Parts: sequence; structure tokens; C-alpha cells
Amino acid sequence: MPRKENRTPETKNAPFPTAIRAELKERNITQKTLADYLGIKRQTVSQYCLGNSSPDFNTLCKIADYFEVSADYLLGRRSSEQNDLINQISELEKNFNEERERLMKSLKELSK
Repeated sequence: MPRKENRTPETKNAPFPTAIRAELKERNITQKTLADYLGIKRQTVSQYCLGNSSPDFNTLCKIADYFEVSADYLLGRRSSEQNDLINQISELEKNFNEERERLMKSLKELSK
């Protein structure tokens, strides 16, 4: 007997399943690799991709960390472009702070 599919076009095309499939494809990562990282079964990741189930809060955070994206992006509350801009701003802030630290150390050395 063929397996009954629970998904509907609405769930499969919902923001989270769409985002997770896109991230897996874009980064050429298998469901198994993500499942191993999360400590869950590959079938569970498959269900996320199909829109048949959703991760709990902690797993959602781990998925966001794994892909280095925001949970808002995965949930469809922020576009990929917005997420990229936020990541770029974060990187610029990090570089700015590192440079500021370096300059402050240099200034202290010069003032001795």
C-alpha cells in the first residue's frame, strides 16, 4: 500500500519548509548531514522540508546557527536579502570593534 502523504501545497510552500530546502540546496548539504548535526533522525529533517512537522524552539535555533541565518529568515519574517544585509552589518561591526581595539592599544603604547 503506498504511503499516504500529509502535505498540502500550503504546508510544503510555507516559509520554513521553503527556507530549509533552499539552504540545504544552496549549500549542497544533505538532510542526513543536518540531522547528524542536530542529533535527530534524517526522516525528521525530511518532514521539516515537506512541511509535515516543525522543529521545537531549540532545534529551530540550532538550524539557524548551522546555516548562519536568523530564525526570522527561516520563519519567513525576513527575506534572504535582509538576512544577508544584517549579516554584512554584523561583520562590519565586528571588524570595526577589532580595529578600534587595535588602535586603542597602539595609542596606549604611544602615550607611554
